[in-house]
Amino acid sequence: MRRAALASLALCTHLRLPATLGKADLVTQLPRLRGMTDLDLSSFFRVVNNEVLAAIAEASALTRLSLQWCDKITTAGLADLGRLRNLRVLSLHSVHGIDDLSALAALPALQDLDLSWCHRVRSQSLPNMHRLRRLMLHGCELVDDSLCTALCTGPGVAELEELDMAFTQLGDHGLLLLATHCPELRRLVVAEQGANIWRTGMWTEEGMQAFERQRPDVRVQRVC
Repeated sequence: MRRAALASLALCTHLRLPATLGKADLVTQLPRLRGMTDLDLSSFFRVVNNEVLAAIAEASALTRLSLQWCDKITTAGLADLGRLRNLRVLSLHSVHGIDDLSALAALPALQDLDLSWCHRVRSQSLPNMHRLRRLMLHGCELVDDSLCTALCTGPGVAELEELDMAFTQLGDHGLLLLATHCPELRRLVVAEQGANIWRTGMWTEEGMQAFERQRPDVRVQRVC
């Protein structure tokens, strides 16, 4: 019976894990999820750490992975995620202990990356992002126009369709680069400038108006 249950587990593509599982349970069970394609561990944020990431890397069929709020993860643990060759969507939303994302360059299928509120992430810590279709940097206040420079002036043509730069240091030069070098961009999120306790950006209204004139095909969304 146990062998049959484990065989069935290995064939699952989507699974809601019991919230009562601890770290040891995850480390034991996750490597058995060979057929799993979609995994959300955000409800296990209290126990998910680098050891759990090493176990996740055994689930080689994964295409979507959410580690939102899993704040015990560090930069060193990200190296194991590089083994997920099929991973297309990754959320590291509010994982505050990461600052170097170069390990993610080993993910050839990655198209959607959420780094919202990762406060230690800098523009220089991001690997080649040309393959990304969606990049969320909401609240990454150390990210500045050099991210746009790396994205738009490196090898290849940027495939980015959606970019969230709200509450970063995005400036007019970054807007110009995005307008000129991101032909696929269709949605840009920025922070509303005004009475706001967070850094809203370095761009000016004149710079934004110039962007909108040059790229009327891009929907600019201002958030508070």
